[in-house]
Amino acid sequence: MGRTLLGLGLVVGLAACNPYGSSAFTCETDDQCGGDGRCEVIGFCSFPDERCGAGGRAYGEHSGPRSGDCATSDTMPIIDAPPEPDAPAMCTPNARYCFGSAIETCRADGQGFDETLRSPCALACDSSGATPQCLAASNLSISDQVGCGNGSDNPIDLIARTGAVVTIGASSISCTGCDFGVTSIPNRGTSPNVWYCLKSLVLERDAVLRASNVGPVTLFVAGQTQIDATINFDGDDASGTNGGRGIGPGAHNGASNPSPNTNGTSGAGPCAGGGGQRVTNIVPTLTTAGGGGGAGAAGDGGDGGDGNGPMQDVGEGGSGGNASAQCDSPSFAQLLGGSGGGSGGSG
Repeated sequence: MGRTLLGLGLVVGLAACNPYGSSAFTCETDDQCGGDGRCEVIGFCSFPDERCGAGGRAYGEHSGPRSGDCATSDTMPIIDAPPEPDAPAMCTPNARYCFGSAIETCRADGQGFDETLRSPCALACDSSGATPQCLAASNLSISDQVGCGNGSDNPIDLIARTGAVVTIGASSISCTGCDFGVTSIPNRGTSPNVWYCLKSLVLERDAVLRASNVGPVTLFVAGQTQIDATINFDGDDASGTNGGRGIGPGAHNGASNPSPNTNGTSGAGPCAGGGGQRVTNIVPTLTTAGGGGGAGAAGDGGDGGDGNGPMQDVGEGGSGGNASAQCDSPSFAQLLGGSGGGSGGSG
């Protein structure tokens, strides 16, 4: 099974493996099961069965060794990948190869690989170039990635079924309606992003993924990844004197309303919108104020509207956020959520 690096905003998924052979029918969607069938996370169809209690379900007759078993959480582990094939007995002396998820070096006598020279890869081994190269995330240490990818860090299956709500925080992932057997999943590090090590990640239809008071997040998934859920990182609207609160990973707050008779203020974040300008005309005493600028994202934010007074005085609107200040970058090194919009000037 390959590994998956999931930065919130970018998803790479891998299909599940079927170690049970062609005699077992595996599914990917409920439609493939027909009727009242439901495709469970291990890839087998389940059907209503009163033997399994009220609302219970059992695996169908073509579910390999699971046939007839009740489809409860304690019988539904993620399918592990089949064992990797044995290393070749002969190879080109001193040549390097991608084998499994590692770079192997052939012995000088050509009699198989030298285990002392084995170099494990964090994500996968790429042999498309002149020499084998390990693929890895750019924002986590290699030792952390290898430990997560080979399971030595004891990662957890995060399985969110229909109706479950997963909340990612700065210190832990919590869930209502999940099957991971613990109260929460602690983070494995905080630099440069808060990151989590998971054995698998399954977010079924109608599950919801949210974030709470957390900066950029990276999920390192060592196995199966399936995301059919709603991902909700919408920020809050401005309310009263308070600016809108950023919700998603790396998101920033909008500017609060300014004090009376002052210019507007910029929102938070590297691509924030600027505050509107306040201008007072002395005779007669009138004040005009411009609106706050919108935050930049993949593109620049919109400028705030100008405030025009009767004496041709203009309270200029705040400038839109500049997307080139990191926010339009596809780089995985530092993931950023939305910046905040600016506030209008106060008349």
